[in-house]
Amino acid sequence: MSNPRLAEVTTAVVKSISQALSDQKVTNDEFFAAVGFLTDLTQRGELGLLTDALALTRVVDDNTHPFEAEGATATNVLGPYYREGAPFIENGGSVSPDNEPGEPLYISGRVVGLDGNPIENAVIEVWQSNAQGEYEHQTSGKEDYYLRRALKTDGDGRYEFRTIKPSPYEIPKEGPVGTLLNMLDWHAFRPAHIHFKIAGDSHPTLVTQLYFTDDEWLHNDRVNAAKDSLAVPITAKGDHLEATFDVTLI
Repeated sequence: MSNPRLAEVTTAVVKSISQALSDQKVTNDEFFAAVGFLTDLTQRGELGLLTDALALTRVVDDNTHPFEAEGATATNVLGPYYREGAPFIENGGSVSPDNEPGEPLYISGRVVGLDGNPIENAVIEVWQSNAQGEYEHQTSGKEDYYLRRALKTDGDGRYEFRTIKPSPYEIPKEGPVGTLLNMLDWHAFRPAHIHFKIAGDSHPTLVTQLYFTDDEWLHNDRVNAAKDSLAVPITAKGDHLEATFDVTLI
């Protein structure tokens, strides 16, 4: 069965690549080195990481979810490290294990619709790196679903959880994507962020990320995904930090 849309996009992509190969006078050695890189990339499971690192995922996400223009919270890329099935915690519970190294951070906010009405029992999944910039799969000896939890909003649409402040995240250097970035002399850093996936009854699921206004990489994100509208200030309160992240679903 033919697919006109697939044919249209494929033709445009092939035309652009062919033009670049011609303009840059790419040789056989260079071309087949690139083919070998793509083969290695697929075998190492880093294809999604590459599309993120080249900021291609951000372009497609913006094409797909123009919700911010309608007053909803901006979407953001899912990233390569999402896992389904995160354990639930009570509203106000902890995402990070007891005695997790790092600065304690309390995050709270409300989830509402475009009409401003609270969304009760919205399911919020959160995942993040630790204070060393490591995700679950990059650590050893940690609990399953390390720094990954889910919770629900209360009757007023409010949520709160405790965690630790993540650090800026560097794309792994040992794989093909890291090798490519090094060869290009491109930095591999992302600003510190916490991933959110929020599902409210009758509302499209929102995938987004929370950033911090004081982060040095906020406006120099390798993935080009950071958005000012998703960046919030952090306030010191006694022995912990606090941040507020309110969400509006379409």
